[in-house]
Amino acid sequence: MVAAECGIPNGVAPALEALARRPGRRAFQAWRVGGRAVLLGLGVGFEARVMDRVSLRTKRTLGFAAIGARGVMEWLRYDFPALRIQGEDCRGRPFDLPATQALATIPRRFAGRHVVAPDAVPEDGCIDLVLFEGGSRLRMAGFWVGVQLPGTAHLRIPSAPCAPAASA
Repeated sequence: MVAAECGIPNGVAPALEALARRPGRRAFQAWRVGGRAVLLGLGVGFEARVMDRVSLRTKRTLGFAAIGARGVMEWLRYDFPALRIQGEDCRGRPFDLPATQALATIPRRFAGRHVVAPDAVPEDGCIDLVLFEGGSRLRMAGFWVGVQLPGTAHLRIPSAPCAPAASA
């Protein structure tokens, strides 16, 4: 995911060629959450529940298919807990937003090559929040299907705002 964010293609030869053409560095801002460093992103609510409940052994064996299967099982029983996401935006203004799930990402991509936060800039010191509000399973399914598609279809779901934050 870091390579994709930096425009480095898959494969050793193409990656080396791209790196040779583009010398320089990109600094990704790390965040501390619960005493641990976060370099890429984290989920609260549905995504966290899915990742917590799929075993590492199953992920290693089946890859993303294991996560997808667990996601369907959790989607069927997700209880849409009421969350409050509070903090300051990148201009120092406080926010207090409702959500039933939240993704916080430093790069544009979250969990692979999918662009979740198209305006995210890893060097800007902000973490981009993609929130989902409401209790509609159909909208939530639309959101996650949109995440899997090329582009940013998930952000067209009415219950999915995106906002950069300096703290949350």
